[in-house]
Amino acid sequence: MATNAADREMERTQTADGYSGPRKRDFTRLAEGTLVGRYRAGAMLGEGGQGVVYRGEHLTLGYPVAIKVMHVSQVDVCAARRARFRREARLGAKLQHRHVVKVLEAGELEDGSPYLVMEYVEGTSLADLIARTTLPAPAVTELGLQLLSAITAINEHGILHRDIKPE
Repeated sequence: MATNAADREMERTQTADGYSGPRKRDFTRLAEGTLVGRYRAGAMLGEGGQGVVYRGEHLTLGYPVAIKVMHVSQVDVCAARRARFRREARLGAKLQHRHVVKVLEAGELEDGSPYLVMEYVEGTSLADLIARTTLPAPAVTELGLQLLSAITAINEHGILHRDIKPE
């Protein structure tokens, strides 16, 4: 959800009949096997408000990664957003915390779409875990402490995470 007037305007489009509705998100879809830097894209894992995430693999070493291709509307609208993306990618690469995925690489695809390559974490999402079972209070407390620890670490590195969700 947009939090300021500029973001809200970016998310809207004017049609010929005067209707102002949500703008279609623009992004690049990667075919399996597409090369992204030193990585090969695999199957799409999911799509969210900021971009599309693919499973990938390092070309030489073979380890799994997550490749996030950002929606152009999220970064390409103005130079300030593009600069913020690059700054947060650099800061994210420096951040080392046991509850935060590591940023391994950032760049732009040939069409200018920005991307991040991050470590791939195998497991169940919090949303799936909550849907499957009722967690005991100590487990909820531990998960909450892990989340707060991660958010504190990213904030201390000057990063504002705009998309925290249980998925």
